[in-house]
Amino acid sequence: PAQKQADLDKAIAEVEALQADPKATDKSIRKGLAKIKSKYKMQSLEVVVDADTELEEKLHVVGKINPEKTGSTKRIQKDGTVGPLGITRKMLSWTADTLKTFFADKIWDPLKKSLRGKYEKANIAIRHKVAISDTIKNTDAAINPKKPDEAGAMLQSKGHPVEGTPKTKPKIVAAARAFLQKANNDITNLFLGDAKINSTEVKERYDAGDGGDVMSKASIDQRSDYAETWGFQDEEFLVTVQRKSKRLGTEKKSEGKADRAAASK
Repeated sequence: PAQKQADLDKAIAEVEALQADPKATDKSIRKGLAKIKSKYKMQSLEVVVDADTELEEKLHVVGKINPEKTGSTKRIQKDGTVGPLGITRKMLSWTADTLKTFFADKIWDPLKKSLRGKYEKANIAIRHKVAISDTIKNTDAAINPKKPDEAGAMLQSKGHPVEGTPKTKPKIVAAARAFLQKANNDITNLFLGDAKINSTEVKERYDAGDGGDVMSKASIDQRSDYAETWGFQDEEFLVTVQRKSKRLGTEKKSEGKADRAAASK
């Protein structure tokens, strides 16, 4: 019995050493349990979850040879990553400054004064050059697989710090949404144009304007500048472009569905 108790104590100590590792996740701990259980010929060695949140678990282990022993409770990251942000275009909006800027646009001048600012009645839309859907996808692709602290540092580098400690998923999503809201209102990526073309032809692709050329130097440079501003360092930023449209000035095929604008900036 004394030897069994000693082995049990050693087994629990080794498990708690796994838990104490700052890089520990539930997966790494569970993987280590099998080796420890076999090493000490234990009847059972199990993880018990005391509390479960989006990014972490509070857990302890219970081991049994003949005597039984319960380890201390530890707070452990789940898989260590943020996961999908769940941010959609409908969650973003135009700011008062954006609306004020475009209220003074010359596109309204030929129309009746009563139509100024009446987008739907005038068949005018605020249009993105780089689709905001691409920006959302690129942001999610960059943040999703990162650990909370790394995701927080990435958003901090773009001027949108994650509040508080620890960096919980709701707080990371809130910071990412604020970041995307600002990208949505980047005036250098916006212009006023025909609402019908925006909704039926351009949709979620790069928009060089009515008759504009998506493969012109000016358009390519704009995409590159935008990707540098709203992309994350060492992360690819993909921009979807229209393959072929005479009306949109893309009679020549682009190199593919996605233009790698300023990749890895």
